[in-house]
Amino acid sequence: MPDEYSVKGKMFVLAFIILSMFLPHCGQSAEMATGQTTARTNCTLQAAYSLFQSGQYSEACEVCGQIIRMGGKSSDVQSAIYQQGVCLKALEQYEEAIASWKSLEQYPGWKETVLLPMGNVYAENLQMPDKAAACYEKLLRENPKNKSVAAEAHYRLGTVSYMQGDYRQAKFSLETAIALQPPD
Repeated sequence: MPDEYSVKGKMFVLAFIILSMFLPHCGQSAEMATGQTTARTNCTLQAAYSLFQSGQYSEACEVCGQIIRMGGKSSDVQSAIYQQGVCLKALEQYEEAIASWKSLEQYPGWKETVLLPMGNVYAENLQMPDKAAACYEKLLRENPKNKSVAAEAHYRLGTVSYMQGDYRQAKFSLETAIALQPPD
């Protein structure tokens, strides 16, 4: 039964990709060829999200790979790379997920987005607290003004520090995380 389900999922993905190539738009007007490519990529990105939400992680990962290979609008490709990392994490392919997210560090604005999930994978799945702490510390250095991100990074850093036996750092980070939380 799982093989049949997987085949059905793959057939759906393939059919969706082929259909999206022939559709001029997907709920959007596309006047130029580049607009049509963007609309097609958006449709395909939506398919990847839907597949992921339904638990078809391998199929979603394949769709993201198709988007990446198609190229097109840089932000769509970047979103596909990020989502591919999320899919790989769900498939418990942790090193591959981190490699996918690391490839986004070259694009402006993505570093802040990927450092937290990378740190979480290092801490929770790979049992690499030093690398997790490095991600959280880098996030705090490079994004000091966003209080909610800083609170989450301090919380995670506190947890990792506690796991490493650095109770003073753990206490400091957890107290800072609490102080950064918005009032109720």
